[in-house]
Amino acid sequence: MSEVIAQQPQQILDRLTSVEGKLDGVLQKVQHLETAFNGVQSEINALQTKTTKIKEATDEMDAGLNTNLNTEVQELRRKINDNQKEIKAANDLCSY
Repeated sequence: MSEVIAQQPQQILDRLTSVEGKLDGVLQKVQHLETAFNGVQSEINALQTKTTKIKEATDEMDAGLNTNLNTEVQELRRKINDNQKEIKAANDLCSY
């Protein structure tokens, strides 16, 4: 019986050593995951920056296009109005 009792501390020590080894392996994997996660986070931040720049450029282009379109529409309306006046004047001349 004393032999069994004498072996128990060694068995406990062996199991603790085994658990420690497994925990070291888990720690390495967690550290690897943390490194990978940090890399992914950096890439996400870079993509967010690029997306923001693209959105700003798109908004600027959109504003420019809207300004140009509004200017063209106003010019076309003015021309239509002028043409309508000319047509009315021509009709008035034909009526006399």
